Amino acid sequence: MSKKVNPPSVNKKAFECPHCSAHTSQTWFGIYIKEIGGDRGVPNLIEKGFYSDDVNMKKGDVEFYDQMVDFENRMLSGELFVWKGEGSSEYVKCLHNGFMSLCFVCGGKAIWVHEKIIYPYYKVEFKPNNDLPDDIKHDYIEASSIVDLSPRGAAALLRLCVQKLCKELGGDGEHINADIALLVKNGLDVKIQQALDIVRVTGNNAVHPGEMDLKDNREIAVRLFNLVNLIANQMITQPKEVEEMYKQLPQSKLDAIVKRDK
Repeated sequence: MSKKVNPPSVNKKAFECPHCSAHTSQTWFGIYIKEIGGDRGVPNLIEKGFYSDDVNMKKGDVEFYDQMVDFENRMLSGELFVWKGEGSSEYVKCLHNGFMSLCFVCGGKAIWVHEKIIYPYYKVEFKPNNDLPDDIKHDYIEASSIVDLSPRGAAALLRLCVQKLCKELGGDGEHINADIALLVKNGLDVKIQQALDIVRVTGNNAVHPGEMDLKDNREIAVRLFNLVNLIANQMITQPKEVEEMYKQLPQSKLDAIVKRDK
C-alpha cells in the first residue's frame, strides 16, 4: 500500500510538514520584497566573526551582542528566518505567486512558487500494491519518480494504471464507465466507485487515459496514487488473503462446507 500522507498544498491550511513530517496546521504568508541598494548592490552574506569577533560590540550591551551573534549564526546556517524588528514599511513590493508556509509544530518555513515547494526539497514516495500486475506496477513507479517534476505526467500515467486495472479485473479497458459498473457488480466498495467516477468525470471526459489533463496538479496525482492501491487492495489483495486463509482450514471442514453448499 502507498504511504498515507496529506501532502503539502497551497489549497490547505493543514498538511504534512516538509521539515518535521507532522500533520499539522500551517500559517501562510505573502512575500514582500525591496531592492538591494547601496554600493555593492548584491545580497549581503556575512562572514563568520562579522559580529561575534567585534571587540567593541563584546564590551557593549551584552543582550544586544548575544542577539547579533545569534543573527550571525542563523545567517551562516543558510536558514530561512524572519528577524525581529524588521519593519514592513520598506517591503512594499509583493512577490506575486510567491508564498511562505510556517509549521505550527516545528516552526519550519517552506517557500512556494505558485503550487510548488522550492524550499526545502520535498518528495512524497508512493509504493504500488504488491499484488498489482507487473506492467501496472511499472507505470505506478514511473509516475512516482516524476510526480515532483511533472504532476500532470504522473496523473496521466496513473489514469493509464486505472484503465489497465479495470481490464485486469474483467472490464474491456476501453470504456471506463462500463468497467466501473462491472466492478461495482463484482463487489467494489461504493466509496471507491465514487472515487473512480471522480477520475472519470474530471479526466476521462476531457482526455483519454494516459494523456495529460491541463487541470491536473500534485493534489490530483496524490489522489490517483491512493485510488489505484485502494482498488487493488479491495479487488485483488483482500480476496487473495481470504482464499489463502480458507485453504488452511482442515480438509474435513472443507469437505463439510462443500457438502453443505450442495
